[in-house]
Amino acid sequence: MNVTKAINSPLAFTVNSFGPLDLPNLKVWLDANDLSTITKDGSNAVSSWADKSGNGYDVIQGTATQQPIYNINGFGTASKPYISFDGLNDTLINAPITWGGSDNLFIVCKINDVIGSQIITASIATSHQSFIASGGGLNSFNGSVLTAGTVVSGTPFMFNTLYNGVNSDIQLNNNAIVSGDSGIINNTLSLRIASVDYGVGFYANIDIVEIIISGELIPQERIDLNNYANAKYGIY
Repeated sequence: MNVTKAINSPLAFTVNSFGPLDLPNLKVWLDANDLSTITKDGSNAVSSWADKSGNGYDVIQGTATQQPIYNINGFGTASKPYISFDGLNDTLINAPITWGGSDNLFIVCKINDVIGSQIITASIATSHQSFIASGGGLNSFNGSVLTAGTVVSGTPFMFNTLYNGVNSDIQLNNNAIVSGDSGIINNTLSLRIASVDYGVGFYANIDIVEIIISGELIPQERIDLNNYANAKYGIY
């Protein structure tokens, strides 16, 4: 969205205000800052987190003991609201998403444990994963592993990963983009947050504030998305 305004001058300037709805082929947008999208009980246990993309990919959890907790503030230097997953069995799951041959996944979060694998998102065990390996290595996986760098437990970060076979990439914060092959598995399956569909021990002890899934982004759109999130959360 472009806004033009004049200030005590016949000259005008243009302010570019970027938001996720400006992204092409936006598939999912989950934003913990928007309380109207959060369905929770009196203990702040979250049963539903509504998708703001307009596509209806709300993530839900009907089992009370597996519901994450909404926190009204405390994330990052801006002390934003966030949703915390306990690393034991908390997860949210949505309706099946059609993953194409080239999709971007963008997440702002904070990992609270780097012991063992911490699944941030996944569709099935072998596709569209993002995870923290033991010791803090940030990875994407869609048949093959692509590693971006190391995150620190308790420190907020954001990352953007492109799932596109040999042309895949992943970027941690505003660091250099790491390109490579994360595999190519395309399917129509549910997105799982903080878990994967095989067994106990692969849940994540993680705080999440925002998740965005879209079609492949051009370089300027990735810069705009990074700037949007950094201005909102103060990551770097």
